[in-house]
Amino acid sequence: MKRLFAFGCSFTGYGWPTWADIIGQSFDYYENWGKSGIGNYLISSRVVECDSVNKITKDDVVMVMFTSIPRIDFYNGNWCMNGNIYNSHSKPYEDEWRNNNWSFTQGFYNTWIAIKQTKTFLESIGCEYKFMRAFDISPSLGHEINDFEFGMHEEKFFDAYTKEIDYYFGSEPTMLNWLNKTPYPLYKFKKAGNLNNWVDYHPTIKHHEEWCSRFLSEYYTNKLDWQEIENNMPLDDNSLILTHDFRINRKSGNVLLQ
Repeated sequence: MKRLFAFGCSFTGYGWPTWADIIGQSFDYYENWGKSGIGNYLISSRVVECDSVNKITKDDVVMVMFTSIPRIDFYNGNWCMNGNIYNSHSKPYEDEWRNNNWSFTQGFYNTWIAIKQTKTFLESIGCEYKFMRAFDISPSLGHEINDFEFGMHEEKFFDAYTKEIDYYFGSEPTMLNWLNKTPYPLYKFKKAGNLNNWVDYHPTIKHHEEWCSRFLSEYYTNKLDWQEIENNMPLDDNSLILTHDFRINRKSGNVLLQ
């Protein structure tokens, strides 16, 4: 039996089908371990956890879409996974906490370790695997450079690890950079909490389907009518999206993070 295990942030597991769920239709069995707000440390950890639960073999396929650098995962009764710490206005990511507990150098180093140890672990199993990027994870950071202490970075430190990271991913673009160049519109909800006419900047089902067609073509089959799924989405209120499971045959497989 051919199994797929997919990992990543909200670009992998969200309130509607993602690339992982679409590609999963080509396998006899799949699990989507994607989680909104998760950082690269916990993405890497969940690969190991998944192996403990499912006993990944050389006949399985593992796909990991790593996320952005400025994310911190920790457990304090519940997992704290609030995404980009510069965009989050919730505790504990206020300015004082960031100033005392965070540096970009640490974040970049943790990301490099997460990617490298995931690669080493999967190669020890001998399974087929593929790495992708949701966001830019190089020191240049593209769209995310604004608030970082970039001038404090040591050039040799970043040069060595950046080259290694670039080698792992090759020339394939990040999903966000690719998304920004596509002509497909984002989802716009009439209501989102206290906001009206709110745009969700996550990739739409169409974006995910196109990503599969272009970058995962060896696994891509159009077994389901994704347009019909999209047409049935309740775009009046985004809370309906986030509390209903539109991901086909999705199984998290992880009790701790539920």
